[in-house]
Amino acid sequence: MSSTAGSIYGSNGLTFYDIAIASSASITAGTNFNVEHNLTNNGGVIDASVGKIVFTGSSAGTINGSSGTYDLAQFDVNKATSIAVTLSSNLTNATAVNVVSGILDLTDKTISQNSGSSGTNQLAVYANALLKIGSTNTLPAIGNYTLDSLSTVEYYGGNQTVSVAATYGNLTLSTGGTKLAPSAITMKNNFTLSAATFDAASYTHTVGGNWTMSSGTFSNQGTIVFNGTAVQGISSTGAFNNMTINKTSGYIDLATDVTAGGTVTFTLGKIYTNANKLIMGTGTVSGADQSTGWVNGNLQKMLEQDPIFPGRLR
Repeated sequence: MSSTAGSIYGSNGLTFYDIAIASSASITAGTNFNVEHNLTNNGGVIDASVGKIVFTGSSAGTINGSSGTYDLAQFDVNKATSIAVTLSSNLTNATAVNVVSGILDLTDKTISQNSGSSGTNQLAVYANALLKIGSTNTLPAIGNYTLDSLSTVEYYGGNQTVSVAATYGNLTLSTGGTKLAPSAITMKNNFTLSAATFDAASYTHTVGGNWTMSSGTFSNQGTIVFNGTAVQGISSTGAFNNMTINKTSGYIDLATDVTAGGTVTFTLGKIYTNANKLIMGTGTVSGADQSTGWVNGNLQKMLEQDPIFPGRLR
């Protein structure tokens, strides 16, 4: 549909393939409606303060137009798995952005919230949905975040600051550049690092799921806490500084050799090395005991003369 002016009403679920808004035109969403492909704004006005635009279907879509920046109050991405809606214009005055399924790829663009309703504005990423953030950008500054434990946020640009305003489900750092932690990061589920540098600084970061580092660089002077309630796998080409195991159930399962240069603290839980090993430099093992936890398998440690082994050896 191409519009110079008008309103869209009707029952929820009214579907368009494309919507294009001409210069100096306006369109008002009186109810929710669907767009299967592209939303193009060439200088007009979109009023989605009442009804919202829902991107649906199995075709990739784009939010674009000759207007490099325009208002879009409410929209959902509800695409088929692995199908993306790509942002090619900056969006302003957002009140509700929901990634229900599929992918919202922000590329090098930004979404800014309506400052007049910042207390109720929301960015939500649902289970199995993906929000991708490129360039040097970070998580859009929205009043409230709802990131499902099975949702994923991926920073795939250059040098980026990883926002600590939200608790992540799955967090992925990829492609290149340095991803900087400005403070402690909490992940309810998995952490993945590939082809990028993660500068974790001296903070304490928490991981509730698996840790997978296949390439890139892991720079850290702080602590990684593993606190999930299920089995947590660690596969890492980079070395940890300090590690804390604090699990009320499950255990840590090593899929590769894992190196810790600082202290490995057993608050509660065990590390199973399988055919791999936990490699300690001059650091220490703290709290290893029958009641707290231990390394079940292979531990490689630099020993002093007449060493004293903490806890239990198995």
